[in-house]
Amino acid sequence: MIRLRFLLAKTTMRLKQSLFKIIGSVLVVIGVLIIFLSQTIVTPGLEVSLGIETLVGAENVVYLDNGNYVYTNPGAIFFWITIVILFGLLILSTGFYLVIKSAMLEDYEE
Repeated sequence: MIRLRFLLAKTTMRLKQSLFKIIGSVLVVIGVLIIFLSQTIVTPGLEVSLGIETLVGAENVVYLDNGNYVYTNPGAIFFWITIVILFGLLILSTGFYLVIKSAMLEDYEE
């Protein structure tokens, strides 16, 4: 009975280690992609879903005759890009934490 519990605990530890490593690696890749694609995520990504008026403020959008527009507040776009980069860094650091945690479980197992 004790041997069975030991084997079950060891198997559970290995499963946790594998899950931490896999999930952590996926989060690292997602975080890096979010960081590198942050400008694309904001424009046209958030621009289409939230609207340019929401991103830069309605008073900072000038509509042209041909249907296009220009915005006069690039600082607001920079702000949104920074927010997206920080979100990517959060995901990236969570992934690194899980990968390191899986390595610590390996050391603990030995």
